[in-house]
This record gives sequence, C-alpha cells and structure tokens, in this order.
Amino acid sequence: MLVSVVSVTYSVDFKCVWYRPSKEVETLAEQERRGRRGTRGRRHGRRRFMKRRKECIFCREKATHIDYRQTGVLRSFLTDRGKIRPRRQTGTCANHQRQLSVAIKRARHLALLPFVIDPARTR
Repeated sequence: MLVSVVSVTYSVDFKCVWYRPSKEVETLAEQERRGRRGTRGRRHGRRRFMKRRKECIFCREKATHIDYRQTGVLRSFLTDRGKIRPRRQTGTCANHQRQLSVAIKRARHLALLPFVIDPARTR
C-alpha cells in the first residue's frame, strides 16, 4: 500500500487552501517485505564492492621478455580448452599480453603447447 504525502499551504487570509501532492512514499512494512529497509547508499539492496585492480605478474617480476620454452608459465594463461585468457582475467598489461600471445603461438607451433584441448580425449 502506497501512502501519498500531501503538503498543504494556506494563504494569509485563510480563504484559499492549496493541496500539492508530492512523491508517493512506501510504508516501513513494505520496505521490510521487499528487503529495502536500511539500504541507504546501496543499489537495489545488493552490496557493491570495489574491484581490486589486478597487477601484471610480469611487471611485478620485472621480466624483460617472455620465453616460449617456459610451458609451465604459459599454461597458466590458457583456459581448460586451450584458448588464451584475456587481459581482464589474467591482469597482465597490454605490452606483456602481446608478448604472451606471441610466446604461446610459438610454443604451439613447436608442439610445446596444444592448439586445442579436447575434453573427450582427456577422460
């Protein structure tokens, strides 16, 4: 049930009365039922969190280049299907992501890494 709040204004000689309807307000029971009570500053009752920015592991280790022979390192940047993970998932910078993709492609070409991982074959 919505309750409308009305503001009343009287003139000086009290002959005219103006009723000005304002916004409709939910009662406290409705807010509790919908789970919106106490959600000040939050949107739709969901918690908002600050996403921590991932840092590039190659920049952190001050790597000058990425070697295609380090298959253990390169494998961590592949999905379970063999695709290269994007920057937003791994947190690598743009420069190292380009070097990483070249290194993975070179390792694939030399058969150090698979092009595609077939889940039916691994069973």
